[in-house]
Amino acid sequence: MILVGDVTGKKCVLVDDMCDTGGTLCKAADMLMASGATEVHALVSHGVFSEPALDKISNSCLGEFIVTDTIPMDENQKLCAKLTVISVSSLLAESIKRTHCGESLSALFDHIP
Repeated sequence: MILVGDVTGKKCVLVDDMCDTGGTLCKAADMLMASGATEVHALVSHGVFSEPALDKISNSCLGEFIVTDTIPMDENQKLCAKLTVISVSSLLAESIKRTHCGESLSALFDHIP
């Protein structure tokens, strides 16, 4: 893993499409903190969270870990206090409705329901 740029004194956000075991995100967070970052947070679209992901995240230097509810997160939130879950249900419902009715999806980029 290679860090490009200077993060000294910066608040950092790691963005990924999914998190399975959490190893890569936790390693990246460690690297950022060791390189002078003041905070590291993570945001992922899909939280698979295979064992031991939640333990790794709980014991990592990561601050908040934001994840969508494309996979149910109720149990995971109980097991990991760092998780913040954002619902995408209204966005998916509106996308399905617009597709069915032949309406524009690009409008969703300007206004998320």
